[in-house]
Amino acid sequence: MSNYLNKESICDPDIFSRTFENKVADINNQILLLSKNNNENEKKIKNVKYSIQEIQHFLTNSTLFLTDYKINSCQTIIKKMVNDCDKISVAQNPKKRFGFKKKNVVDLSEETQPKHDSNPEFRIMPSLSESTIINKRCEFILLQNEINNKDISLLNIENCIIEIRGVPGSIQFNNIKNCIILAGPVFRAVFVEFAVNSSFAVACQQLRIHSSCNCSLAIHVTARAIIEDCKDIAFSKYNYTYESIENDFLKSDLPSRNNYRDIADFNWLSSEIPSPNWSIVEASCDWALAKQALAKENNINLKCS
Repeated sequence: MSNYLNKESICDPDIFSRTFENKVADINNQILLLSKNNNENEKKIKNVKYSIQEIQHFLTNSTLFLTDYKINSCQTIIKKMVNDCDKISVAQNPKKRFGFKKKNVVDLSEETQPKHDSNPEFRIMPSLSESTIINKRCEFILLQNEINNKDISLLNIENCIIEIRGVPGSIQFNNIKNCIILAGPVFRAVFVEFAVNSSFAVACQQLRIHSSCNCSLAIHVTARAIIEDCKDIAFSKYNYTYESIENDFLKSDLPSRNNYRDIADFNWLSSEIPSPNWSIVEASCDWALAKQALAKENNINLKCS
């Protein structure tokens, strides 16, 4: 799929649409040829399956600038290709249900997953923004009104407590380990990638979580949150607070509705069986106690909070 992608294709909706449509047409042509050939096509089916996985990652990496309608439309197209490929696989070898699992669930075995590192175009790579925090260990960091309307990047953060009080334009988290990150309302999107054993509180229009595990997120989100390549992700209702948060919500113009229960898992296409990769937690986290525990564990000074 690398022939279809370039840097522009992950930031321009028109280029995305053309690229997506071309690749879908190519995959559907392959599926049509397979349906007309009754001979064993296990290797060819594997190739088609790999192409579907690639286009799924391409969609995920582009969701930050796509409308919910466009995302849902593309996801429906991908789901149909999954079904068509699965039907051919079963019809040609009914004793061996190769390919996608029952009920239209994508099989994300190591053999079939696209290799992100070998082709970085499949990922939204971290980039330095107006306000960047990088390579921090065992620290307490407080960002306040200086980040209003700015895009924030936090990269390579471990054993830290970070509070973001204000209204940033967007926030990107990448390579976050054993942290507590609490943020007020965000004008646009929050993107989380490679987060492990961490807790977040975020309020935004769009939330995308990629390649993360064992994390909890208290969220206020306008659109449907999306996860991919994630495990053990727990969602709860947003409950972070600070003195000026009500004014910040007014500035952000975020709608009062909160879709924290509505999660799309791009690795789980079944509409009948809930994804095992995420859950809803009703109990709210006590952030003061959580901060104190992590601070004590890592000798972090919280006096400036």
